Amino acid sequence: MVPVQILVVEDDAELGGLVVTQLSKAGFAARLATDGIEAMRLMVQSPPRLVILDFNFPAGGGGTLHERIRSSSATAAVPIMMFTSTPPQLVKQALKSDERTYYLGKPFKQGELLNLVAGIMAGAARPLSAMSAARKAGRPQALVADDDAAVADVLKHVLEKEGFEVEVAADGTQLMDRLRLKDLSPDEGAYRPDLIVLDIMMPGIDGFTLNLHLQHNPRTKDIPVVVLTSRPGMKAMFQSASNVLGVMEKPFELATLRGFVAKALRR
Repeated sequence: MVPVQILVVEDDAELGGLVVTQLSKAGFAARLATDGIEAMRLMVQSPPRLVILDFNFPAGGGGTLHERIRSSSATAAVPIMMFTSTPPQLVKQALKSDERTYYLGKPFKQGELLNLVAGIMAGAARPLSAMSAARKAGRPQALVADDDAAVADVLKHVLEKEGFEVEVAADGTQLMDRLRLKDLSPDEGAYRPDLIVLDIMMPGIDGFTLNLHLQHNPRTKDIPVVVLTSRPGMKAMFQSASNVLGVMEKPFELATLRGFVAKALRR
C-alpha cells in the first residue's frame, strides 16, 4: 500500500522536522518545505494528499501561499491544514476560507496533530469555516483579572492584538461582580467572555477561590481559564480543574499566552 503523501510547509526547520517525524512514524510519507518556492515546486512535482501550512510564513505569509495553492488547477482540491498560534477566526478573516481548509493551533500535542490528519483523510474533520461560524458574531471577549496594573496592561495589549475585546478586573470582587457569580440563575444576556486570565494572588478573593466560583456557576463553568502566578509549584492546585487550560508563571512568555488563546478559541 502506497503511503499517503503530506507536505509540511514551515520556515522553522526544527519544528517542521518534528512534524515530519511524527507523521512518518504514523505511516505517512511526509516532506518538508521551508519556503514558498520550494513548497510549490514539490506540489507540482508530486501533489500531496494534504498540506500542513504555517500561517505566519515569511515573504507574504501563509495566506498568500494558501491562495496560490487554491488558484492552481493541479492543487486547488488539496486539503490544507493551517498551522499557527493565531486564533482561528483571525485566520479565517485573512483567507478565502473553504470546506477544505482546516486549523491546528500551536503549541500542539502529537495526538491532536494525528487525530486531525486522520479526520481530514476520512472526510470527518471540522473545517476552519465551521469553527468560525460556530462562534458568536463579532470579536471574542476576554476578561483579565490581575491587581498588578502593569501586568494587566501587557495582557490587555497582547490579547487586543490577537483580536479580543478586553475588560480588566483589578481584584477578585470586581470579577465576581462583572460575571455575577453569586447569581446562579441562567441568563443568556449576561456577560460571558470567551477567555479569562486569572491571577492567583489578588486582594480580597484569591484566584483559587474565584475559579471554584467559576466552576460552580452554570453560566461560567465552561469558560476557559488561564491562571497566572508569580509563585512556582502552583500547577498541581489546578490539575483537576477542567476549565483551566494551563498555568503561566510570571514573567511569562508571550508565545505561551498565544498558545492558550488558540486553544481557548478552538473550544
